[in-house]
Amino acid sequence: KITAGLTVTIVNASYDAVTTDDLILCNPGTYTINLYTAVGNKGKTVAIKNLGTEVITIVPAGGQTIDGDAQLQVDGQYDSYSLVSDGVNWWIY
Repeated sequence: KITAGLTVTIVNASYDAVTTDDLILCNPGTYTINLYTAVGNKGKTVAIKNLGTEVITIVPAGGQTIDGDAQLQVDGQYDSYSLVSDGVNWWIY
């Protein structure tokens, strides 16, 4: 479900996500999306979608994880992940 008023960011190269990003659309290319810290952002969500066929790597802030992993790869065209912060780490939902 798409909610009106989402902040959609379109990127063409590596990008440092900010807390106002709701959806990050990644144009074709191989690059990294660096997440902002999960600490202090409990309940905050961000979705990342790969529009190309190359690999987009999602990296949490230092020492944090995504579902227990140090990074997450979005490697299929039109694949996406929605992430939520529990205030310590990130989780796929």
